[in-house]
Amino acid sequence: MNYHHEILRYLPAQATAAAFIPIIVLAFNKLAMRQTVHKQRELREKVVALNVFTRSMNEFPDVSEHHAACLQDALRQRGLFLIQLASLADQKSRASHSLLSRSGARRLFLLYAPSGPFAWALHWIFFFFLIAAMTGLIRSLFHIAYLRPSILVPLVIGDFVIVILVRLASFYVDRPKLGKQVPATSTV
Repeated sequence: MNYHHEILRYLPAQATAAAFIPIIVLAFNKLAMRQTVHKQRELREKVVALNVFTRSMNEFPDVSEHHAACLQDALRQRGLFLIQLASLADQKSRASHSLLSRSGARRLFLLYAPSGPFAWALHWIFFFFLIAAMTGLIRSLFHIAYLRPSILVPLVIGDFVIVILVRLASFYVDRPKLGKQVPATSTV
C-alpha cells in the first residue's frame, strides 16, 4: 500500500475547506458591518424627522395637555434613537478591532477577518492543518484510518503542533495597532 497516496488523497478537499472558512468569516463580518451602517442611516433619518417634528410643535402657540404630551413623547423617542445610535457607533468601533472581541473562542480559532495578506496565509494554513488533524483523529478513533498507527499518530501530532505554531504566529501578525484608531462613526 502506498501511504503517500493515502495522505494526499484528502488534501484537495481539506485545502478547499480551509480556504472557504476565512472567506465565510470575512463575508459575515462585512454583512454585519453593512447592516450596522444601514441601521445607523435609518436611526439618523428618524432623529432628523423627530427634530423637524419638535421644531414644528414649538411653533404652535397651543400649549394644551395633548400638545405637551406629544412633545414629551417625541423628545423621549429622539433620546432613545440617539442612545441606539451611540451604541451602534460603539459596536462599529469594536468590530474594527476584532482581536479584542468578547469571545475567546472566536480569537482562539481565528474566526475573525484577517488583517493582511500574510494573515490570510496564516489563517488558511491554520484551518488546513486543523481540518487535517481533526479528520485524522476522527478516522483513527473510528478505526477507519488507511494508515498504520505508526504513521498516523505522528502525522496527527505534527498537524496539531503546526496548528499551535500558526496560531501563535497569527497572534503576533494580527495584533491591533495601538496608535491607529478607527473613527467610531462614518460620514454618510
